[in-house]
Amino acid sequence: RRQKKLAEELMSVAPDIVFFVFSVCNRSHDLIDSINMFENLSPTCLVASHLDETDRWGGITAMAEYLNIPVSYVTDSPGGIGELRVPDAAAIARRLLKLEVSVHAE
Repeated sequence: RRQKKLAEELMSVAPDIVFFVFSVCNRSHDLIDSINMFENLSPTCLVASHLDETDRWGGITAMAEYLNIPVSYVTDSPGGIGELRVPDAAAIARRLLKLEVSVHAE
């Protein structure tokens, strides 16, 4: 009920851009389930956070494909706090295809 009220209040503002911030640490299925809770907000852009906490970045492509919207920013910062960067598609593809060494490898 609270989420519905929040969505109604936000939509009354009629924003042109709506960012959906998500953690890549979550499983793709869980991310897609979370979208159902916020579908009334009609996100237009994605922000992928917590990139430093996992080597599994499949959620990035799952979210972009499922919503058919671009990933506008990424961040390594915990909780999405910190510097936002424009995503590097080639770096994301290399990570997904395991073509580059993990930053966590010893």
